[in-house]
Amino acid sequence: MLEFLPPPTEAVRRPLQGVVDGVLARGAPAPPWLAVEDQGAEWLFRVSARPAAERARGVLAAAGDEALVAALRLGIGGALMLPPSTPAMDAALAAAASSPAAFEFCGSEVALLAAGGARLTVWTFENHEFWKHQLGETVLASLLFELAGRLRVPPAILPWPALLVAGRTRREVSAAWKECARDRSAPSQGLKSATVRRGRGDAVAAVYRALVEAGEGNKRPRNALAEPVHELPSGQLLGHWVPSETGEGDVRDWLATPVASGSSRYIWKLRDGEREELVAEALTVAELEGVQGAAAVRVPGWALRDLRPGTPAGLLVSRLAERAARSSIPLWIPNLAPDALHFVLGLPGTLWVDGPAVPREGEEVKR
Repeated sequence: MLEFLPPPTEAVRRPLQGVVDGVLARGAPAPPWLAVEDQGAEWLFRVSARPAAERARGVLAAAGDEALVAALRLGIGGALMLPPSTPAMDAALAAAASSPAAFEFCGSEVALLAAGGARLTVWTFENHEFWKHQLGETVLASLLFELAGRLRVPPAILPWPALLVAGRTRREVSAAWKECARDRSAPSQGLKSATVRRGRGDAVAAVYRALVEAGEGNKRPRNALAEPVHELPSGQLLGHWVPSETGEGDVRDWLATPVASGSSRYIWKLRDGEREELVAEALTVAELEGVQGAAAVRVPGWALRDLRPGTPAGLLVSRLAERAARSSIPLWIPNLAPDALHFVLGLPGTLWVDGPAVPREGEEVKR
């Protein structure tokens, strides 16, 4: 019998059990467990104790948006809203069964192995706090994992994220990074490095010391080309965005730049000549309902990993799109992958999109 985390009340368990049993009887893949949001948040304690790879195959039955946000952060593969329905359970189980493999940061053994080499450097991303917000730490770490593979060095990736590299020149790392970042959502301001000065102390501590000393804000972030933003369903080019004020590009229409707001959400400034408007970020319907006077509402980019039916990201974006449509405010969905375009085209309201699925100048939006 499928395990519930935690065992729900009888009023919740009975319809859930009936729906999941029916879906499993038709051959749907069984998850390792079905988490059920409860008033005391016991589900969060139990699920967070499970391995990341197991969470990627798990399913959450959520009562509200905050649980879906927690599921995103925990890497839970499938989700549905309470009360359950057969189509929603079908989608959640299918999503969990095909969820991308969970990323695990390296253990101390791998870090020490890498730290034992000559010419030790540590690599992370220019403007890395913004890019963690834009793409998420899992995506950034996965890019560094691919970079390590191209360099033929141990995947010594530490939370930050940062990659330890021994015995490779900066030119070799830069060339390998260009291949990793080609034709995908990747930090457009590139990588930065720091030399690790090793003493008698802990090697990993020396790495973090080098990262802190390299510091954000000691110099202006590297320029990045402006990324186009299109409207759906019209396909019209609306404007562009850059990750910092130093962006470049032949930009007609408006240009958007992020401004840290002191919270986990950014504010985006849209400048069109002398006119300036603001875009607020929101992850939940409650946050969206609190937005006033904004030109649009933007979903934080990190929350859009695995955007499709039956995932926490898919459910959150669907709920945000429905509420934004009722409020007659555009919803900005960044980092749109080609395989998520069909899903997004089925959402209500006016949408702004950017990312790999969005055409460059002279191309047309594919439908």
